[in-house]
Amino acid sequence: SALVQRGQMELVFVVSDGKAQLRLVKTGKRLGAEVEMVSGVSAGEKVVVEGSAGLLDGQPLEVR
Repeated sequence: SALVQRGQMELVFVVSDGKAQLRLVKTGKRLGAEVEMVSGVSAGEKVVVEGSAGLLDGQPLEVR
């Protein structure tokens, strides 16, 4: 899952300048594995969807 939960907060990692950037997000509707992002990410930003559990903020990423 792309969402990382810490208490009641929901966070995602986005790719920024080749590095993981942790973002606090507000989610909306859920349909199966799909989750609406109401705020916290912008259209066109790349969200890490696999392997986010082991990432650290600022960690270099290889986008595939």
